[in-house]
Amino acid sequence: MLCSFKGKINFIQGYLLSVGFSKTFIPYTRKKRPHGKSSYSFIKKIMIFVDFLVDSSCIPIRFMSALGIFTAFSGLIYSLIIVYAWFSNQTPAPGWAPIMIIIMIIGGIIMTMLGILGEYIWRIYNNSKNYPAFIVDEEESSDKCRDDR
Repeated sequence: MLCSFKGKINFIQGYLLSVGFSKTFIPYTRKKRPHGKSSYSFIKKIMIFVDFLVDSSCIPIRFMSALGIFTAFSGLIYSLIIVYAWFSNQTPAPGWAPIMIIIMIIGGIIMTMLGILGEYIWRIYNNSKNYPAFIVDEEESSDKCRDDR
């Protein structure tokens, strides 16, 4: 079953949890290592987590989209504050108000667009991995299917 997962970065622990079989977690007490030291440093463990997150999760892309929408919305609100400050002659420098409005709103829109493009690329990438769409637990014989007609 695991042989059908094809990819450059293979995260076996994640695949085992996603193949669809029933799962049981067995509690145990970890014993002290008798010899040597583990070669998995904290940085290596973080890199495994990042590989798993990027390879099998769309959370970073959706976070980027949400951050872009938040930035564009806060830029719009901040623009109203800047326009009010401009009309009451409280802007720090001439030309500052339009620059800040453009930076906030356009930056948020660009981040949102990048998130949407990332979502499309994520879906293309996810489909290109050729993971099995489903797992067959038990097959029925073809003769039985013909008798039902």
